[in-house]
Amino acid sequence: MRNFFSVALVVLLFSTPVFAAGSATDIPLGQSVTTDDLFNTQRGYFHPALNLSEIYTDNLFNTKANTAEEYITVITPSLWLAFPGQLQPAEPLDTDTTAAGGLTLGRFGEKDERPFQAYLSYEANIKRHKNASSEDITTHKARGLLRGTLASGLSVEFNDVYTQSYDAYAATVVTEQSKFDSNLAALKADIPLGERFKVRLDYSNFVVDYDNISNNFRDRTDNKVTGTFFYAVSQKTRLFGQYGFLDVSYDTQTSNDSTQQSAYLGIDYNISEKVQALVKVGYNRKDRSGSLSELNDFVYEVQADYQFTPKNNLNLTAWRKQKETDDSTFNGILGNAFSATFSQELGQRIVASVQGGWARDDYSGAGSTTVDRTDDYVTMSLSLSYVMQRWFEISGGYNYVNRDSNVNELDYDSNGLFVSLTGKL
Repeated sequence: MRNFFSVALVVLLFSTPVFAAGSATDIPLGQSVTTDDLFNTQRGYFHPALNLSEIYTDNLFNTKANTAEEYITVITPSLWLAFPGQLQPAEPLDTDTTAAGGLTLGRFGEKDERPFQAYLSYEANIKRHKNASSEDITTHKARGLLRGTLASGLSVEFNDVYTQSYDAYAATVVTEQSKFDSNLAALKADIPLGERFKVRLDYSNFVVDYDNISNNFRDRTDNKVTGTFFYAVSQKTRLFGQYGFLDVSYDTQTSNDSTQQSAYLGIDYNISEKVQALVKVGYNRKDRSGSLSELNDFVYEVQADYQFTPKNNLNLTAWRKQKETDDSTFNGILGNAFSATFSQELGQRIVASVQGGWARDDYSGAGSTTVDRTDDYVTMSLSLSYVMQRWFEISGGYNYVNRDSNVNELDYDSNGLFVSLTGKL
């Protein structure tokens, strides 16, 4: 938490001239003041947005029996600031409390040659239920970024992501809101070594803190150090080798403490604006505390994006990795996941999207590497968006989730419908 607010203060200080540049005194004589002039959206400094969603679900608590229908209203105000200005938000940084080290997927950073970039974003989700008012909640996510690049190519970047949220219902048999606070602080340095070689050094600190005493076994601190050596085969293609060391330290459930070492070989492929891919395969060794045996696993990660034409796009992600447990009965999870999303423009104002995914979580029990619980997830979603104005959009869709577990009480199906209005500058 302290890390984030220090970044926020620095970013706001650097952003001070942004607001002065957007004052009405900058408007030429004889012209009126527009929203772009007031908020500097054309220059990319200041971007507020507001989203209103109405959601229907036939299984609010993700239970096998006694399912509960519910209608949920979600109000999402958000804001991001950038200096120097930019018209697109920064590359997302998604964290997950079960991800060892904090990040859902590996990150190689944005390609930005500007000597300096500061960025600050905030988003709240205000959820109000029609029937289950006791489940009303407001979640928060804030991010700060500072990046500096020298003419020599040396680049240093700092990110801080603070999240106050809750897990999906029914991670275990117990149905409850698992509220938590998490903070990821990450420092990255890119060091060029001639025209074809580069070294990247990463350090991250991830802290998880759950509110409910029944979830205190999940409170922990992860510290991770990673070194990556790149070789540029061409201007668009890089081969790399990567080594990472991760220390996972639990506050109370110290029997789940571990250290992990991972080694990867991979390719960062960016042949054109149409085709981008990151593929890495490797080996992970997890040394667990006490009498628990070590775990050795083949691991991989794939991120690919293909722009068939200017009107359609296919995005693929797949990974296999060790995760931290969300069930006190077990001390670890081996996760596998695959997701595909296809988007198609229908005319100039309508965009259709379809997503499908599969995931498997293999839980390992205390004192043994035998898998005692296996959950398979199948997800699907369909959405349609209509851009009425440059600053206003309406969308709607359907989503489906199925969990098939060898623990029968954990099976469930969930169907949902949504309609959403979004205004942004």
